[in-house]
Amino acid sequence: MNLRTLAPDAAVLSVALVWGCSFVAVQAAAAGASVALVLGLRFALAVLLLLPVALLLARRRPAAGTWRGALRRGWPAGLLLLVIFTLETHGAVRTSPARAGVLIAVFAVVVPFAAALRERRAPRWGAAAAGAVAVGGVALLLGPGGGVRTGDLLVLAAAVVRGVVTAMDGDREDPDPLRSTVVRLGVVSAGSFAAALLVPGAADGGLPSGVGAWGALLFLAGPCTAFALLAQRLASRRTSPERVAVLLVTEPVWAAAAGVAVGERLGAVQVLGVVLVLGAQAALRVPWGRLRAAGATRGRGATRAPVAETTGALAEHSVSA
Repeated sequence: MNLRTLAPDAAVLSVALVWGCSFVAVQAAAAGASVALVLGLRFALAVLLLLPVALLLARRRPAAGTWRGALRRGWPAGLLLLVIFTLETHGAVRTSPARAGVLIAVFAVVVPFAAALRERRAPRWGAAAAGAVAVGGVALLLGPGGGVRTGDLLVLAAAVVRGVVTAMDGDREDPDPLRSTVVRLGVVSAGSFAAALLVPGAADGGLPSGVGAWGALLFLAGPCTAFALLAQRLASRRTSPERVAVLLVTEPVWAAAAGVAVGERLGAVQVLGVVLVLGAQAALRVPWGRLRAAGATRGRGATRAPVAETTGALAEHSVSA
């Protein structure tokens, strides 16, 4: 493995790492604070970090799209992301980081079922098997010690909504995904601030307090959102989507590790549940057939085909991590 291959792989793996740690950061940022205000601040800061990059790329590639088009494409998806983030963040502060990080991965299992419903066909047997494995894993994860918490149900609801949205939006091409992503993040921020102002009790707790809480908020806005988007965008130009999928599937592992690092304890049964959910996610998200084909092609000495950008897919995932 040379540096040309190692650098993008390391970037994508670091994205999976910060996403896994994000649930610890969410709890630190929102401890005693208003979830709506935390979300509004997180995505406002992320927009401020990404907007200069989007403006620079727009000047270099004026034919790629317009802000008006990005607004038209981005605001409906932004409203859906607002729902996902609200459920996920409220859930994350009401359960443990490891449980939240593993449960949100269930979205990958929902995608093929939602796609089958959209296409009015039965799910493929592989997806059905993976779904059964994931359900068993969730039951093991939530069963022993403490039972099902309100936060677990909220995170699972966020995973279901994200899976449905991903399935319904998966075949749409975006000529300017970075600009559309900036719009989506802006909608999430504006919607969160609006909820804090208009929904009774949504602003209770106020802003984050303390250096630790603000540090966690900056971590969520920077590494977990802005950095993740840019790192994936750059890496997708230098490696294959298959390699990206393999590396990103490690996110629940990092989430569980982060939870253990801050004092969470997982018994043997719960660890088995984590493994089952991870296995189901890997079976559905990693294109194993194309990986084998790519390996055979490299073995014959052929060159790799150009890699399409995957920033749009990242936007659906990374900003909800």
